[in-house]
Amino acid sequence: MTTPYTYCLTHKQTKKHYYGSRTAVDCNPEELGVRYFSSSDTILGIIDKEGPECFSYRVMRTFATGIVLRKAIT
Repeated sequence: MTTPYTYCLTHKQTKKHYYGSRTAVDCNPEELGVRYFSSSDTILGIIDKEGPECFSYRVMRTFATGIVLRKAIT
């Protein structure tokens, strides 16, 4: 089942935040920080260097459909 969501990553050392959203088919908030980390090249580069544990992962909101999320962002 697809459950689109928004999320916040916090870099533990610098306390900088990154906000993102995920609307892919079969996405689920439980994957955040386990199988899905971000689609941002910058964030993925940091994870490659420092490991996924350098971020804390928090789901901010879930949505019934990706359509509602896309309308909220645009």
